[in-house]
Amino acid sequence: MHLDTARITWLHTPTLNVRSATRRIGVLLFDGFWLLGPGTVVEMFQTANELSGSRAGEEQPYEVQFLSMDGGSVASSSSARIWTDRIDARFASGFDVLFIAGGYGAHVAARDERVLGWLRSVQSRTRAIETIGEGRLVLEAAGPTDSDGPQVNRYLSGVTGESALNASNDRNDCARSALMFIKRDLGAELARSVADRVMPGMAATWVPPSAGSGTQ
Repeated sequence: MHLDTARITWLHTPTLNVRSATRRIGVLLFDGFWLLGPGTVVEMFQTANELSGSRAGEEQPYEVQFLSMDGGSVASSSSARIWTDRIDARFASGFDVLFIAGGYGAHVAARDERVLGWLRSVQSRTRAIETIGEGRLVLEAAGPTDSDGPQVNRYLSGVTGESALNASNDRNDCARSALMFIKRDLGAELARSVADRVMPGMAATWVPPSAGSGTQ
């Protein structure tokens, strides 16, 4: 696994029928995380669930879970608290996408062998990892596993600059990232509908209409 600051295109083509399997999305939080980025991730995928038209009793496309080392309530930088699941054996099978949030707690987590050991254990069973701000420090501390590890994308907006601008950048980066996966799984048309619902006016920029008539 090569860690690079450049945005890397998702290259893996799933062999399963992507409309029939629920995708597991994990969002790993630490104390003092920026709320806008992780919050946007959840809003994007939950909106995709709503717009996908799943019938009663059918599995929805995405299952989104907030995670933390010890579980329970985690405070954001704005003091809003999010309830999380404790990272344990239940998540040993990995994720389709794992987002690693930043915040001052990420600096502590980057030295916590419990977090790093868990992250190493799920990397090889996780298809893509997205880090936000200081979350990159945690992934870098865990280190690569092997050349067949997950797709890695890192967003550095939380590291420098003004706090309000960083939070806004985190939200935009997370929204674009989530839309990339939604487009891959459910098609461009639904991804544009999600963008219109969550961040009006951005659909044409983030999911531009293709020349052909089919979805991707």
